[in-house]
Amino acid sequence: MFTNVSETRKPIITSDGRTLYDYEYKREGAAEVYMCFEPLAGKRYITVTDDHTMVQWAKVVSDLVLNKYPNAKKITLVQDNLSAHKPFAMYKIFEPQKAREILNKLEFV
Repeated sequence: MFTNVSETRKPIITSDGRTLYDYEYKREGAAEVYMCFEPLAGKRYITVTDDHTMVQWAKVVSDLVLNKYPNAKKITLVQDNLSAHKPFAMYKIFEPQKAREILNKLEFV
């Protein structure tokens, strides 16, 4: 998660040209960042959302399978073990046949 902040006070420029910032800030919200990348091809796909839920994870991964790599026979997915990263989440947003089709293309590592 990334927190968006803004300064509440203007920076101070010292006589020797250094810029000093106050520690006080105003919170402007937060964002979740999903990053999918294929290192050997030099590709990366970034999705920024307001939340990090099972359904949101399923949307990001299904976009990868259906739109980014539609002709791939198998996609190896390496991910952390966050509780929101569950394959059964595909069934929450797709009909069972479509969810199975997507999951059959994925190899979870």
